[in-house]
Amino acid sequence: MSLAQPTPPKPRYETRRRPSNNPSKLNGRSTRQKVEKLSYRVGKPPKWLRSLALMQKTAAFFSFILLGATAGLYALTYSIPQQWSQQYKELESLQSNERKLTAIDETYKHQLSQEALQKNSGLVAPTPERAIFLKPTKVKNEKKEVSKTTKAKPENSSVDAPFSY
Repeated sequence: MSLAQPTPPKPRYETRRRPSNNPSKLNGRSTRQKVEKLSYRVGKPPKWLRSLALMQKTAAFFSFILLGATAGLYALTYSIPQQWSQQYKELESLQSNERKLTAIDETYKHQLSQEALQKNSGLVAPTPERAIFLKPTKVKNEKKEVSKTTKAKPENSSVDAPFSY
């Protein structure tokens, strides 16, 4: 009789094997699995599903329209105050320059009046005997070509003044 060899007890935990260098096998198992083709139903989806899809497309369309309108409105509310602010700064700058020029003009007038009051300035008071009258000269009639884009000035205009300052 031969003695039977005792079987080793099963471990309570799983032993791990070292991963092999072969990528097709992982822990002794093959990683290749059989790929099965899915069978597709040929035909129309149910009516409730089509109506939900149509509602989704319509809602997406209107949400993009609403998003564009919101972005446009935001851009306007941002850009209009920016432009107004720039124009207002320019207006303040022009008003400041106007005040400075007015002050300089008044200073020159005051200085000229002070010089006129001095006796050795060479300025004399105006009198009708000292008035100088100039004879008008004849103007040569040169034919000027008027471009199509500019309007000709009427010849019977009595005032030659600029439109604005």
